[in-house]
Amino acid sequence: AFERTYSYLNGGSRLSRNTKSLRWVLGLEVQKSDLEGTIINRNQSIANGFTNVLPSANARWQVNQASNASINYQTSTRDPSLTELQPFVDNTDPLRTYSGNPDLTPQYQHSLRTEFRRFDQFSFQSIYLFANMGYNTNQIVQSRVIDAQGRQTVKPINLGDGWSSNIGGSYGSPLRSLGLQADLDYSYNRTSGSELVNQVENVNHTTNHSVGIRLQNRTKRLFDVSAGAQLDFNSVKYSINSQLN
Repeated sequence: AFERTYSYLNGGSRLSRNTKSLRWVLGLEVQKSDLEGTIINRNQSIANGFTNVLPSANARWQVNQASNASINYQTSTRDPSLTELQPFVDNTDPLRTYSGNPDLTPQYQHSLRTEFRRFDQFSFQSIYLFANMGYNTNQIVQSRVIDAQGRQTVKPINLGDGWSSNIGGSYGSPLRSLGLQADLDYSYNRTSGSELVNQVENVNHTTNHSVGIRLQNRTKRLFDVSAGAQLDFNSVKYSINSQLN
């Protein structure tokens, strides 16, 4: 058992401007985080602190009365947890022992999101498009050592970079002759990450396609009925153990 206390100190500034069609904001923040923990049954203490600079930016355009677009950039960190920092081995499960790593440093995360929306108030048709991109540096991942008997020793480490992407959109339109509203959507996701397996880097790529359709009644004064279907296609590839692809 252990006790832990996280404390965060943030300070920064923002610069913004508004016009009739455009609003933008630039920000810069300094974040200081401190972790103090006590491992009760071992009478050990853990203390760690990190300081990071976190820029941000976003903008929103009113293209016309029916359409708008936006872009948003954010940075953040993922600090190591007390469990990841603890300097001893947990052998509760003899087939999977876990060892903390007091030398871990925070994972730094970048995220970028763009959106476009359009709604025609005369035809009641709508379009929504989006794209997301995430990029992580100094990732906190697992290092696994597996012996001939299949026993694992797991330890968190900082290892390289990883990324994720997500794009998609939706289209909605009334089917007036049927008294229905139809919505179609699609999304594509792709991520890349890594871990160490017996000191060899194992890079994995995950891909997902998702297609969906939804129908619902337009007049809801007496009842509300909807039906939909969704198809997902998934693919996972590993740089080692390719037989699992």
